[in-house]
Amino acid sequence: MGVDTIYRLSPEWPDGFPPDWQVAKFFDDRKDAWIEQRTVGQLLAWARKGSWAHMIGLHGRPGVDWFTHQLEFKYFPPGTTKNDEFQMHWVRWEGLVFSVISIPHKVIRFAERTAQASDLVMRNAHPTVIGPNGPKEFPLKGQRVYNLEYPQGSRWQKLANEHPGVAEQLENRMIFESREQWLGRHKNN
Repeated sequence: MGVDTIYRLSPEWPDGFPPDWQVAKFFDDRKDAWIEQRTVGQLLAWARKGSWAHMIGLHGRPGVDWFTHQLEFKYFPPGTTKNDEFQMHWVRWEGLVFSVISIPHKVIRFAERTAQASDLVMRNAHPTVIGPNGPKEFPLKGQRVYNLEYPQGSRWQKLANEHPGVAEQLENRMIFESREQWLGRHKNN
């Protein structure tokens, strides 16, 4: 289900994100999907509960959406109870949007494998931006927080630098085709 469809099913945001949003929490109950607004404080309170590992990537950075798609569809398939263990938030922070993907820490190896296959690395760190008032650290941090970054010689980074916009188009096509194949295999389940 695309984000446009999810917006229509989201009572709070039928027309998309409001201008003052902080955190968007994605839900899927195996029948419908929707988005609800959260605050950073609510995200941090939720993150402290349980044994979650959190992977953070700049939304729109080539490779991050592919990682998210592959992790969910391979290890936490939509429409199954396993999908309840795959949590996704978008966080607007310092003028940027970050994807926060959370899974049980006991299966962090799934994310590590997926990151490697997606031409990304997981660093045990959190995003930091440098602004006019110095560095600012992403609000979600700790031992189980991982920043999704490009490894040395990343194909995504090279493509994005040499052909702006092409990497994003390629990633979107890969996700669409992969999703269509998956749906074709699982439509009777």
